[in-house]
Amino acid sequence: MNILGVDISTTTIGITIINEKKELLLIDYIKPVGNTFLEKALSVEQQIQEKIKIPIHKIAAEQPSMMFKQGMSSAQVIATILRFNGIVHFILYKLYNLIPQEMAATSARKLVTGIGVYRKPLNAKVEWFAGNNDLVQN
Repeated sequence: MNILGVDISTTTIGITIINEKKELLLIDYIKPVGNTFLEKALSVEQQIQEKIKIPIHKIAAEQPSMMFKQGMSSAQVIATILRFNGIVHFILYKLYNLIPQEMAATSARKLVTGIGVYRKPLNAKVEWFAGNNDLVQN
């Protein structure tokens, strides 16, 4: 069983695959290319097909942020993120016939580090996750 994890953004989409043995199979990213949502969506679909060559059995996607952050997020920014997130979810469903399960970033961090805030360098967290995550279940 291979689990695809995705962190969706309009500029970069992080992808990770682990298997039932908790082995890290892939860490990569996708850069949506294009001027319109349709062009970006088509480029995401193409890059997913190019980069992921193994069967996927579950998909976990980071929940999009829906909170305003002073000086960072406007209603238009959040709406854009939500629209693109939905497009990528649809692409994943279309490619794998699986509905992505959403997970809050803090919950994902807690699974990897044991707490909701980063306290270790990225490589240490990835190694810990690959070797110690009990969520890899059928």
